[in-house]
Amino acid sequence: MPQGVCPVQIEGTLPDGEEYYFRARHNKWSLEIKNDKFTGGKFYYLQWYGETRFAAGYMSEIEAIRFATKAIRVYYNQLNDIDIENGSFDNL
Repeated sequence: MPQGVCPVQIEGTLPDGEEYYFRARHNKWSLEIKNDKFTGGKFYYLQWYGETRFAAGYMSEIEAIRFATKAIRVYYNQLNDIDIENGSFDNL
């Protein structure tokens, strides 16, 4: 579940054991999937949010969950070489 404001944060583990971290602060949100606790990120997704400088830090829990889910879907789609916008499903 999302926690806090300024920033809103979510930490969790994907079904395959990879850890992720969602953070919404200022006017953007991001999600990182880590290789492990000691190395850099395996996947990073960032998106701008809202009309004001601090809008993302006050997003609702529901929005945070939706955005985190969106970024995780992008990650899995990249793993499977799926280009949803252009209708390409090369490696399925």
